Amino acid sequence: MGGWRTGLTAVLAAAALLAGTIAGTIGGPIAAAQTPQEVRRAEQAILAIGAEEWLVTPSVELVARVVEASSAAALRQAALAGNAEAQALMGSAHENGVAGFSEDQVAAADFYGLAAEDGNVLAQYNLGGMYLDGRGVPQNFERALYWRERAAEQGDRMAMSILGYQYLAGFGVEQDIPLARGYLEQASALGDAAAMGLMGLIFEDGIGTAPNLQRAVTYYREAASLGDPFAQEALRRLGK
Repeated sequence: MGGWRTGLTAVLAAAALLAGTIAGTIGGPIAAAQTPQEVRRAEQAILAIGAEEWLVTPSVELVARVVEASSAAALRQAALAGNAEAQALMGSAHENGVAGFSEDQVAAADFYGLAAEDGNVLAQYNLGGMYLDGRGVPQNFERALYWRERAAEQGDRMAMSILGYQYLAGFGVEQDIPLARGYLEQASALGDAAAMGLMGLIFEDGIGTAPNLQRAVTYYREAASLGDPFAQEALRRLGK
């Protein structure tokens, strides 16, 4: 594996030596979960997260739900014990600095990396974003593409939408209009407003296809109804 997993290896080793506290948090250390029941409550709360929720619910909301059902310490202990979903939520907790955990992009990438390797779609999507932006890991467009593709394969519409944008704009990849359109059509069918807006642009400007204002407006209206500002501005510009 790459160097992004090395940091968590050290954390795991250190955790085995810690008797009473977990360091590196806002407001001081988080006390370790006192009973196996507390960790089980965290694991049960994680199991209650539906497959669709991993795709559409903001990750910080999932973190808050699990911590409320147990504790921040129990979530972390479950992650350190190898629970992939807990690792994904720990990644979000550190990425966003929530639930009492410090904002730590390196730790976030480490936790996401472990969960992504184990197939967690939220971790795959977010790890792709970290590689794309160079947060917590060196910027690497190939790794960003790899993890976003893995998330898209699992039905993540936001991953499809971003991949569509990347291939449409040639951002971090070689421009590929047919592939871009494929991703955007899939994401649009799943209700992604940003993808609908980009499909509108494709038909308005005739990108890789004949211009078709009627189809463009249809996409723009659907995206605008979902709150997409790009589509709303396009409709104002077109007088529609």
